[in-house]
Amino acid sequence: MDPLTSVARWFWILFVLVNLLNYVIAGRRARHLAGDDPQRQAWYARILRVYFGALCILFLIMGVGIVFGGVPTVFHYFRPQDGNPYVLLFFAANIVLYALAVYWIFLRNGAEQLAAHPGAIMQLKDPRQIKLVALLALVGGIAALVMITRLDFPVDAFFKLPEG
Repeated sequence: MDPLTSVARWFWILFVLVNLLNYVIAGRRARHLAGDDPQRQAWYARILRVYFGALCILFLIMGVGIVFGGVPTVFHYFRPQDGNPYVLLFFAANIVLYALAVYWIFLRNGAEQLAAHPGAIMQLKDPRQIKLVALLALVGGIAALVMITRLDFPVDAFFKLPEG
């Protein structure tokens, strides 16, 4: 296996490690922001666990698909049209997480909670701005999903995969 293919095969581990590092850094920042208030400490701890846990789930789905599911590299996740069940699970998990985030932000006062606890995930203090960012992220996510499903990304042209 050539070096580029090896890196592309195991790159998901870097995603997980960077995510865990960001969780540690955000946790330190959250402890500072929460001060001595146990309720704020609990809120920050919970939101960070949920946010970074969701990201880790996505990357772990990716890793399981690569290690056990016949997905050769992370770039093969740009080809849901190939029908690999792990790739489809990755996209389904993304859609579910987007839906849950939109539900929480717009219908369960998530924007107001984030505004009351700036620095947890974003620095914004106005719930309307948080909702706008969430809406833009949703539109961007939908656009990316449509583009990826319509694009015939020639991933095999870039990697030398072992035969068989």
